[in-house]
Amino acid sequence: MYPLDAIRILKNDKNTIRSLEICWNEMDRIFEIGFIILKEKINTFADSLVISQKYSLLATDAYIVSFAKSYNIGNILTNDGDFEKVEWLKVLKP
Repeated sequence: MYPLDAIRILKNDKNTIRSLEICWNEMDRIFEIGFIILKEKINTFADSLVISQKYSLLATDAYIVSFAKSYNIGNILTNDGDFEKVEWLKVLKP
């Protein structure tokens, strides 16, 4: 099977179509709620590599920390205890 064949199958699969509809509806809710989507700054990714090593964080967690740092965001709402390793980041648990 070629990749385009897989795309044709998925494109016509009702379960896939329904899942995509749910995803896009949830994405629309982000704007309805009034969230502001911040843009990545030029060094966010590179800084995340340093942060990952410094705090022993997974790549995705380090990226979040790097993003927060680039916007001077000092609080995070999460149940993920790994963020507690970052001394300047205040972890708030829901």
